[in-house]
Amino acid sequence: MKNRAAYLVGKKQYEVRDAPMPAIAKDTDVLVKMEYVGVCGADLDMWETGRYGIFDVDYPQIIGHEASGVVVEVGKAVTNVKPGDKVAMEPGIPCGACPRCVAGEYNLCPHVVFKGAPPVTGCNQMYVIHPAQWCFVLPEGLGTRDGALLEPLAVGMHAANQGGVSMGDTVVICGGGTIGLCALNACKAKGAAKIIVVEQSPARIQAAQQMGATVIDFSKADVAERVMELTGGCGADVVMEASGSPKAFLLCPRLLRAGGTVACIGLGPKPVIEIDYQTAIYKEATFKTVCRYRHVYPSCIAGLAAGLLSTKGIITHEFGCESIQEAYDFAFGNKDIAIKTLVKY
Repeated sequence: MKNRAAYLVGKKQYEVRDAPMPAIAKDTDVLVKMEYVGVCGADLDMWETGRYGIFDVDYPQIIGHEASGVVVEVGKAVTNVKPGDKVAMEPGIPCGACPRCVAGEYNLCPHVVFKGAPPVTGCNQMYVIHPAQWCFVLPEGLGTRDGALLEPLAVGMHAANQGGVSMGDTVVICGGGTIGLCALNACKAKGAAKIIVVEQSPARIQAAQQMGATVIDFSKADVAERVMELTGGCGADVVMEASGSPKAFLLCPRLLRAGGTVACIGLGPKPVIEIDYQTAIYKEATFKTVCRYRHVYPSCIAGLAAGLLSTKGIITHEFGCESIQEAYDFAFGNKDIAIKTLVKY
């Protein structure tokens, strides 16, 4: 076996070359042959600027975390997967021993090791070592192409859980990109009766409509007025901010019913932004933030297998691994039409 990897060697610059073949060092690890890795917004930020949030890229760096593939080899203590299994990889590896992990909130582990978050090596390579515990088998009929969407689908499901979405709810989702559409999927699966997506990109509007959402084009309508029209003047039970736009976040309390919940997903360019505090106070709004996900990969896989969740309309473009530079150039320059771009290995 020979490993090839896509190295970030500078801003907006990939180099695909031979790489060291990873070997199993722990009995609880597995070797996975990558098949698909998604291009995440965080990956694009690192590619463009050399930085994302608190992470600085130390060139050369392998990034990528939305990953699925086929198990090639397993450690001696592994029992949950076997060679030949198709798996989706949950990229965050918590310590398992801190207070948050013990409480079951492992996504909040301060010691988490996250694939593709510098300096941790990511998945944009042919072969990857990963703990078996965080590899989830894809059932018959569910391929690795869909499996690569498990990570953003998990974000969407965790957002729906954080927002408390339940049967019959009305939900507004600000942003119709990958995360917004995954949240739309999750809200449908949880029984939301009416889902309104706020977006202006024609491709994203079309995708949201095909998934059954009512769409408000914020470039053509007053969003708050339109939401009130669609909800009989009450507002939404849950508002999800999935765009990262400070303007959208500022608007969220106005879209909410009294006593409703805002689920904050989008990570914007600025650490401090404005909030309509007075409206939130008078509505006694609850704000819930979303940090990745926890305990949702199995339910998302089951939902995909049962047809309750779908990647249709989300995956829009695909490139081979040797063309990863072209993939990132395209995804970055065509954000209105490239919803989710995949790299195939």
